[in-house]
Amino acid sequence: MPPHHATLARTVQRLSEQRFARFGGLPLQDFRTARRRFVRLDETASQLLHARRRDMLDLLDDEGMREQWIADHARRLGEVAYRHNQFLSPSDLDRSPATAIYRALLPRLRDALDASPSLPALDQTLQPVLAAHHEALWRWSTDLLTERFGDGLAQPVCSEYRVELQLKVLAIEVPRLVEPILDLGCGEGAHLVRHLRTLGLSAWGLDRLATPTEAVWQGDWLDDDAPLQPQSWGTVISHMAFSNHFQHQHLRRDGAAATYASRYMKVLEALRPGGRFFYAPSLPFFEALLPQQRYLVTRRPVAGTAMEATEVLRRAD
Repeated sequence: MPPHHATLARTVQRLSEQRFARFGGLPLQDFRTARRRFVRLDETASQLLHARRRDMLDLLDDEGMREQWIADHARRLGEVAYRHNQFLSPSDLDRSPATAIYRALLPRLRDALDASPSLPALDQTLQPVLAAHHEALWRWSTDLLTERFGDGLAQPVCSEYRVELQLKVLAIEVPRLVEPILDLGCGEGAHLVRHLRTLGLSAWGLDRLATPTEAVWQGDWLDDDAPLQPQSWGTVISHMAFSNHFQHQHLRRDGAAATYASRYMKVLEALRPGGRFFYAPSLPFFEALLPQQRYLVTRRPVAGTAMEATEVLRRAD
């Protein structure tokens, strides 16, 4: 790819990210409310497309570039969905037509560019293209939530909790933590991981929305390559994350409770003898099944709530 095409592709990516930031905060089932704003590009984006029209057509004719853009946008759309409903799973997104939506958009965008030699003409030609795209996204969000969660369209939003609150809820005394430490579902900002590392502790995090760093993995705790090798952690922490999902799957008629039960045991096996698994909310329906000769379960009420937090100690072998 010529250098000027690569520079243009990066600029388009940045403008696309800004657009996702503008509209990604809307409730999924309220995408339609943004229609008037959505069907027009920002002035900066319109001017760029017009000024670099021929180069943009070249990029849109490049199959490799198109496939990369389609994959990137489908991934970002999935991240928007996760942020709005933490109980959506990768399989839910895999079954949704997110990729097809962008595969349909790019040829329409190319035709609009090719047919619009002036900036006003481009703006006018793009409006029905963006309107159709917006309608497809609205149908995608509505169908996805209705199929997965019913007509209620509940939206349990992912949250980034303060470090102090996490430690208080889980009744964790930092000086007593056994290293290495894994924060399972650490959140996009991995705040607890960063805090523990500033204290000199060997802490790591895993989250499907996290930006990968030397201390944080981007991934799902159900993935085969999740860092849960036997006896690899002194402490595993999961505040309003793994057990919250396990409880949700347990309560759903069509839930994947058995999958979560298996993964829960994998987490316990990933503890070293004497290691602990701290999490909230508690899972009394499953904790009662743990062999007492191997695990010691302690539940504590969380002040000001009806919730309990759990500490599971893996006894010495």
